[in-house]
Amino acid sequence: MSRLMSFCINTCRNERNYIELLFRSLRQNLSRKDHEIIVYVENDNQGTVEFLRTQREPFPNLKIIVNPLPVPLDYARNINLMFEMSTHEIVSYIQSDMVICKNYDLEVLKHVTPDTIISSTRIEPPLHPLSPEKITYDFGLDPKVFDLDTFSAFAETCKKNETIHFWFAPFTMYKNPWVDIGGHDTLMRRSRVDSDVLYRLSLNGIKTLQAWNAIVYHFTCTSSRGPKWWTETGKARAQLQQIADNIELMRFIRKWGEFKHPSTPDDVKNDYVYRISANITGVAPNDVGVLSNYYLFHRIYIDNITTRNMTELAWNQMHLPANKLHEISDADWNKYKKYYRLWEFGDIFPEAPITDDDVIININLKGQPFSEFLKRHGLYIPKLGQEYIHNMNPNDVPTEYEVGDSGEKLIVNRVVNRIKENLVVTNPSIDDVPLIIA
Repeated sequence: MSRLMSFCINTCRNERNYIELLFRSLRQNLSRKDHEIIVYVENDNQGTVEFLRTQREPFPNLKIIVNPLPVPLDYARNINLMFEMSTHEIVSYIQSDMVICKNYDLEVLKHVTPDTIISSTRIEPPLHPLSPEKITYDFGLDPKVFDLDTFSAFAETCKKNETIHFWFAPFTMYKNPWVDIGGHDTLMRRSRVDSDVLYRLSLNGIKTLQAWNAIVYHFTCTSSRGPKWWTETGKARAQLQQIADNIELMRFIRKWGEFKHPSTPDDVKNDYVYRISANITGVAPNDVGVLSNYYLFHRIYIDNITTRNMTELAWNQMHLPANKLHEISDADWNKYKKYYRLWEFGDIFPEAPITDDDVIININLKGQPFSEFLKRHGLYIPKLGQEYIHNMNPNDVPTEYEVGDSGEKLIVNRVVNRIKENLVVTNPSIDDVPLIIA
């Protein structure tokens, strides 16, 4: 008999039809029904909890967790919560808009090891471009008329005893490696969170495999983009998501120095992150390039108080795209933002010139736009500045260089690779959230 596992599933509003279908596939296609199943309900507007209670007869170890807050704890945090609550050493995460193949539990257990994450292979309708890591086949977009038997039979014909290095949900892994690094980073609320946790797992020696014998049907993007996101009515939301994604990408690059979605520890073993700060004088009033390029630096001092105040005002608006997608009011955000990991404006934009950091560049813009300065000196590509420091001889520091043609100075105090400092994330506690165990 297969080993017991903890299955973790998150769901939110407008998804009852999807999760009913998922549970129908769990009943039909799991090899045993005494696995632990944890379902986190972010928002229930369709009686999802009522339906889930009916599933305790076939699944005696079903646990239902309901968020009581008027705001979502979000994808990143609720996955962490389910991992923390799971009682078995192997955890399998499945999205609510997925359908599993026959003997899904047995198939993932064939590959999972303490140092390996197993992703299952997705069958998806043709809503996205073709790609080699998935199977494109249209079983429909409506879970109410989905033919489970036909899908299950088709999935059997697709199974093969092969793996590739790739990672996405659904995934199965040992619990401890996830918990050891703090799980998902709640700094990123709408995207890039998967790449971030994969980066940290890879740094910690965990490799990824995609198994072609474990298969799911994925209706695609239901939770992140909303039902029927591909229609004309969903385009406005998709455009807002694109703005939110760009904000998350800047956070990712500031943290790691570049964007990367690694697959094995070898992909990150030679990576580096150096702390480079900037003192900027001669800033023109209302230079928006300072904020739009903040992710290139560890800290930035701005001498123009008008520009600094404008930058702070814009910084405090960067949460709005995600909040609009979640329909979070300003009042609720101010009350509940404590549950997200946030970068404070003053920590990145100090009020006084920076005198101590690993690397400091002193820039006199003389009124020219900051973005133009970065392009003129080839600094607008994040990795270039990192590479410049990486290729220096640590024995030659501390030292000072003249750079540019306006008297800019680069002060290198230390050449220290800080990448391992990003390995473990400490997210804010949610112990005071009165979660409902339904």
